[in-house]
Amino acid sequence: MSEIKLLQAEKSPWRNIALGVVLIIMTTVFIVLIGNILDSVPVVAAFDKVVYESIQFAPHPAWLNTLVAPFNFNFLPWGGTFIPSFLYFIFAAGLLYIAIFNRKDIFFAILALALAIIADTILFKLTNAYVVRDRPFLHLLNTMPENFKAIWIHWPTYPSGHVRDMALYSSVLSGYAKKLVWPFIIITLWVSYTRIYLGAHYPTDVLAGLILGYLVGFGILTIVKSLQNEKNN
Repeated sequence: MSEIKLLQAEKSPWRNIALGVVLIIMTTVFIVLIGNILDSVPVVAAFDKVVYESIQFAPHPAWLNTLVAPFNFNFLPWGGTFIPSFLYFIFAAGLLYIAIFNRKDIFFAILALALAIIADTILFKLTNAYVVRDRPFLHLLNTMPENFKAIWIHWPTYPSGHVRDMALYSSVLSGYAKKLVWPFIIITLWVSYTRIYLGAHYPTDVLAGLILGYLVGFGILTIVKSLQNEKNN
């Protein structure tokens, strides 16, 4: 009888759910703490300066600017400034794939996406409230137009919101759409590059966005898939 109870305990989802929650909290705390010391670390400052200025003063041909624009401007009439327009296409691609090829998991995929949106809102507020870091164009050489500077200076630079969002939502959706993993990774890396290319973020802002987005996404997947396994059992 005791052996049966032990096996049932091992199947309990609560341990994995707790691990997912701990991962989300620890990652957030780490990103917030590290964000407040980056500018005081000479090696980090040197890295940011070299990479940022190298990309800023590299050629910016018209064809490349055209490819970058959809990942920067909000071209849809809804969503405001919080969710970049290109993310709606990521949502649509992921959910459409799941609805066609993995329909049995569509409810939990939507649940994971909903939790990701809630988490994203909280992460934005926390990092905005507890991390103080200037935009790189205030301190480093750049080619940014003044009108871009006037807009971006009012938004937090750390971590990159575009990168955090893309890493978070793509990791959650690809958890239920395995064949979209690599396309999503490629798009995430491209978005990461565009943030430095445009002059909006330090390279370490981008790295922090990748870490925060992917690890929080993994934590959400751990929670939701544990609930799913419990339901299926």
